[in-house]
Amino acid sequence: MVRYLTRVLIVCGVLWSPSIWAADKPKTRTDSLAVEAPAAEFDLKTNLLYDATTSIALGLEYGWGKRLSFDISGSYNPWTFSGGRKWKHWMVQPELRIWTKERQLGHFFGIHALGGVYNLNRMYLPFRTFPETNSYRHEGWGVGAGVAYGYRWNFSERWGMEGEIGFGYIYAHYDRFCPVVCGERLSSGVKHYIGPTKIALNLIYRFGAKRRKQSRIARGEVGFISRPVRRGLRDTLYIRDTIVVRDTIERSVSQPTAVRNEKLTLHLQYSVGSSVPLQNSENQAELAALSRFVERMRRDTTIVIHDIRIIGYCSIEGTAAYNNKLSYERAQGVADYFMQRYPQLSELLHVEGRGEDWDGLLVALSKVPNLAERTYIEYIVRNVGVYEGRERMLMELSGGVPYRRLMVEVFPQLRRIECSIDYTIRE
Repeated sequence: MVRYLTRVLIVCGVLWSPSIWAADKPKTRTDSLAVEAPAAEFDLKTNLLYDATTSIALGLEYGWGKRLSFDISGSYNPWTFSGGRKWKHWMVQPELRIWTKERQLGHFFGIHALGGVYNLNRMYLPFRTFPETNSYRHEGWGVGAGVAYGYRWNFSERWGMEGEIGFGYIYAHYDRFCPVVCGERLSSGVKHYIGPTKIALNLIYRFGAKRRKQSRIARGEVGFISRPVRRGLRDTLYIRDTIVVRDTIERSVSQPTAVRNEKLTLHLQYSVGSSVPLQNSENQAELAALSRFVERMRRDTTIVIHDIRIIGYCSIEGTAAYNNKLSYERAQGVADYFMQRYPQLSELLHVEGRGEDWDGLLVALSKVPNLAERTYIEYIVRNVGVYEGRERMLMELSGGVPYRRLMVEVFPQLRRIECSIDYTIRE
């Protein structure tokens, strides 16, 4: 048994080495600022499914790079129940995880190993692992490996939950005994098992959430999804958890003086959750206004256009991550329409998705007459973080009455696309 466990630990040590995953090292994109890997952190977790079987199930996950993490979980059951029933065991299960987008969020695939010892008597086990445990006691050890798929939900910066299922192979050695009274070994054998090797519903608490939040802010990921935005001599990043924070970096780029800006706001209509504008007269009128806006500036021979930005905003209902994605996709849809009509201007075009428009919400609040709890709403928006329950507090305020009014009178104004053009006048 020691020989097999040693092999398992050696494999896990090789998988643990970050040097074999050079692709996850920080990269610098030519069209953006330098992107650093997220801050490292630890997750403490417990498997609720194993807990329900009276086993003690704990796990620890360590993340590094942008899309890799290492998880090690274990379970222990020392109990003997009435009638000699028991499923005493200890098991350790290390796993390397590869996340499809961002580490410790959304979909992931895993490669895991396992090893442990067991003592089973008068128990029915699923998948016919040991079908004779009702008649005989089995005691032994096993090792194995498998692959898994899972999905993780983060409720806040610290709390989350994940579900996972894995399939693989287990080699188990056992001794068969008489149940309870008779302690004589009757036989020995080997069991080769192929089937589910991991089933988990983990409740998670994250350590290092503050460092992750600071790292995301430093990388400019909290507020929106975008390409770089040139504004005079500066790149501007918008940070979500404060209302308006601008972090600027000076650029030694030669630009004409007296840069001016004009904007056009479009209120397009979409199906819920869709990024494709509805085919109706209202949207056609909005897109026609965009064409007139661009044509007027193109035909003015005194104007030199330097930068065009299509910027998407969402209202605040729903998750911040989903709204970031949706605002970008809706802005990209308008950008595609723009490039079809003006391909010669495509090199100047930048697309941004700024997600939930909390700044716009604060501005709009002052224009809503006789709004109940206005002061408390402003206090929550200014002082409670997006990932700390800001929207939930707004929804629960005064039984949800102010929030429902905002959904009707304010939220439609926040769902918009802005076309912003920077230009100079020829001398």
